[in-house]
Amino acid sequence: MEVIARFMREVGVTEAILYGSRARGDHLKTSDVDLMVISPHFHGTRFVDRLPPLHRAWDPDLPPLEVLAYTPEEFERARQGLGIERVADRTGVRITLSDGPDGAAFTQLPASASGGEAMLHRTRDWLTEAETQERCAQVTAEAQLYSQAIYHARQAVELALKAAILQLRRTQPPGTHSLVELAAEVCDEPPEEVRAGLRQLDPYYILTRYPTEVVPSPSKYYEEQDASVALATMRALLDWVRERLPETPAPDGSEEPSGANEPERE
Repeated sequence: MEVIARFMREVGVTEAILYGSRARGDHLKTSDVDLMVISPHFHGTRFVDRLPPLHRAWDPDLPPLEVLAYTPEEFERARQGLGIERVADRTGVRITLSDGPDGAAFTQLPASASGGEAMLHRTRDWLTEAETQERCAQVTAEAQLYSQAIYHARQAVELALKAAILQLRRTQPPGTHSLVELAAEVCDEPPEEVRAGLRQLDPYYILTRYPTEVVPSPSKYYEEQDASVALATMRALLDWVRERLPETPAPDGSEEPSGANEPERE
């Protein structure tokens, strides 16, 4: 905590939250230091441009730093949602630099359940990214980059499933990449054709990106027919997810249908 306080003084921030394993106390020697820093100094700076100076100021002999930087207004909005900011705000250790004898105050934040209506706009964000992955799958297939087309098709389904979990469960999606596990959070007993499609796409998270003994060169291994089947499976699975989603609020606050009326979980 003293190291983090010194780091905060060096980069000119007075408020931060340590979260993750080092806040819980179950970290390993090599575990990352997960830190959110909050300062009005970040006004007028793009989020991605804030991070390199923070990383450069971190002692390279220390465990790796995973840092996120917010203005006070950004963090206030973010902590009301269901992202990692909410988790950090409710379970982390808040560090506030002060002029007291120790120079800093450390406050263990109480654990609190997540959920609530504030997550609805997050659903729209996840669905937007799912649609982007869907378009990437189509574009890369047309460019004959078949391994990438298959990968993006799989990612579209994962993002759509996590959007459905956000909206139907009112909770942060689990960290797993398993489509089968994610679908079980959306529906207790998915139809067999859905389960078959999920099982078909699941292995592509690895097999389309990394050389393996099974697929030594993904970019050369997959063919047009493989991509065509993957895209068809993607579309069927996305239709199944969308049918299960209730209406989501449009950006202007009006109601915009994104699927059928909210169904009961099977």
